[in-house]
Amino acid sequence: MVITETTFSEFVTFINTHPQWRRKLAKALFPDIDIAKAFHELAESQRQTQLMLREMTGRMGRAEKNIDILKEDVSVLKEDVSVLKKDVSVLKKDVSVLKEDVSVLKEDVSVLKEDVSVLKKDVSVLKEDVSVLKEEVSVLKEDVSVLKEDVSVLKKDVSVLKKDMTQVKKDVGHLKGFNYESRIINRADSIFGRYMRRGHDARNKIGLLLEEAEDNGLITEQEHDHVLSLDLLWQGKQKRTKTDIVLAIEVSWWAEETDITRAVSRAAILQKIGLTAFPLVAGFEWSEEMMALARQQNVVVMINTTIDEESWLI
Repeated sequence: MVITETTFSEFVTFINTHPQWRRKLAKALFPDIDIAKAFHELAESQRQTQLMLREMTGRMGRAEKNIDILKEDVSVLKEDVSVLKKDVSVLKKDVSVLKEDVSVLKEDVSVLKEDVSVLKKDVSVLKEDVSVLKEEVSVLKEDVSVLKEDVSVLKKDVSVLKKDMTQVKKDVGHLKGFNYESRIINRADSIFGRYMRRGHDARNKIGLLLEEAEDNGLITEQEHDHVLSLDLLWQGKQKRTKTDIVLAIEVSWWAEETDITRAVSRAAILQKIGLTAFPLVAGFEWSEEMMALARQQNVVVMINTTIDEESWLI
């Protein structure tokens, strides 16, 4: 029987339209093969092959990346090797220099050994000298002990002398102050005559005014006593304005802040009882600081027996 292409095509069509015949035909053609199982194994094999291909593809990708990294590392290493070669060249030069330095040092060590030998001899001599010095120091210690006792006695004497000198200074200061105060009081007419007319010591007169003011409650007993403790109360008429004024005067060898404060506060008390009063501080010696403070407080300044024109109240 001859099978033509048309006949075969019809046969294939017939088989496709009858699935049960297709299975029988497959068994007839391949009696030793389990077609379903074979297709399953083929599919599994194909799946495994695809997995292996994907794994191989991944490995190839990673291998390519690693190769790129290795190439970069090799490039860096080449540069490092180039730098190392240069460093080795420099080190060789340094080693050459070091060898020369070692040679010089050996010569220096030889010289030092000779110097050490000389020093050993000198140390031996010094030891002998130290022994002698120790004996002399022992003697000196005894002498110093005696001197310490003498110094202790002298310190006590000096302490007593310092106390005596302090007292003497105080006494001299009081004497100078008392003498200076007496001189101001005795020469008040001539000192203030250039600036005031009919000047006089007004302590008694102002004392009566203070008593009356205290009785009337204008001032306190303490303020009354403060004013009368002034070194001098000098009253008269201003030469230029003819105004009656009172000078509240504090006298001190060294003009100090307390003198300025007292003169200002006591002049203020006199002003409370209706008098035209001005503070005046007389000092044989003035510091620049006290002079500035007095002018700041509008205090008339007297240096020795001369009134400072700039501070005068005119």
